Amino acid sequence: MASASRLVTDKDFQCSTCHCVFTDPVAIPCGHNFCLNCITTHWDTNRLCSCPFCNKTFTDRPLLCVNNLIASVAEKFREPLPQQPVISGAGYILCNLCGANNTTPAIKSCLMCLLSYCATHHEPHQSTPALMRHRLIQPVEDLEGRICKIHHQRLDYVCSNDQNILCYECLDRDHKNHNTVKLEVWMKTKLDQLKDSQEKVDELIRQR
Repeated sequence: MASASRLVTDKDFQCSTCHCVFTDPVAIPCGHNFCLNCITTHWDTNRLCSCPFCNKTFTDRPLLCVNNLIASVAEKFREPLPQQPVISGAGYILCNLCGANNTTPAIKSCLMCLLSYCATHHEPHQSTPALMRHRLIQPVEDLEGRICKIHHQRLDYVCSNDQNILCYECLDRDHKNHNTVKLEVWMKTKLDQLKDSQEKVDELIRQR
């Protein structure tokens, strides 16, 4: 996922019916997204087959398919992040090796070790040949959720063909001829599309 300076928050992945992060997200023809169970229940309990958000009605009940890519991203927001102590009013990522009463901020996180290190404990990664091959990034939380389970690389790309989130190794080995884009770019594009749809709906409401 993105670093601490995320382009999106969990609110961007909340169902407008249950107001929770999507579970099995599906898109309906008007462009709005809902949890599969939420929209199914809405249609089962109402005479008209309509969108709960914009009230657009459909003559035939749309066929629903779960969007696995949005589901995967939404799952990251549903996972609880590790609780980190607060130092001087600011939330720091702390060194994992400094003991129980640790207040030392980390300067790097390792995607191979799945640990964060302060300046002292980071030193072996600069001098030990085996550790020097590890992938170090700026300190982040939820390290396991940010790396590829196969290649131990950061998940930075989206494949439009397979609707998967990829690391660089996945991209280079299995998706060379696919349509891929940086995750941050994909997320911004989707948010822009959602905002555009919302503006069109608002304009239709104003006209009515």
